[in-house]
Amino acid sequence: MSLIPIILNVLLAVLLMAALLVGWRLERRLKELRQSHLGFAKAVQELDVAALRAQAGLDQLRIAADEAGDVLGDRLIRAREMSEKLQAMIATAQKVSQERRPAPEPPVRVRARSQPDTLELSPADRVPAAPAPRSRMPLMQMDDDLFTGPDPSEADSEPNPQPKAAQSRRNLFGGRR
Repeated sequence: MSLIPIILNVLLAVLLMAALLVGWRLERRLKELRQSHLGFAKAVQELDVAALRAQAGLDQLRIAADEAGDVLGDRLIRAREMSEKLQAMIATAQKVSQERRPAPEPPVRVRARSQPDTLELSPADRVPAAPAPRSRMPLMQMDDDLFTGPDPSEADSEPNPQPKAAQSRRNLFGGRR
């Protein structure tokens, strides 16, 4: 045998070994790629399930929000009706209290002894007319009145801020009867 076929056989054997080594490395990388592909597919599947859960949660949230809106709307309507009834009742109570309130006695001015015992009222001592009834308050103003003290304009509008004992008639010498 000649040297050329042996060198060619050895060269062929080395090339086959190199091809075997490259094939083995390629097979190992393909195995890793398949595993990562399976992991990726599993991750996509889990993401899909999570998206479906989120969609179901959003649907339930929409339903709950619609129900809450309906309930709150009904309560708002009932609250407005009650507010109107309450305002009507307050207006009626104010009218009744004004009708039942006795007219305050006018203050008496005393003249000196030399003058006769007649009572005369000056225009400043006459009882002012009853205050005009309050107009219907808007809903927000009524809420404000619920949480604040008495209205200062109402306190100033009283016809006679003196106590009842001071409003009683006085005799000619300035004492009480």
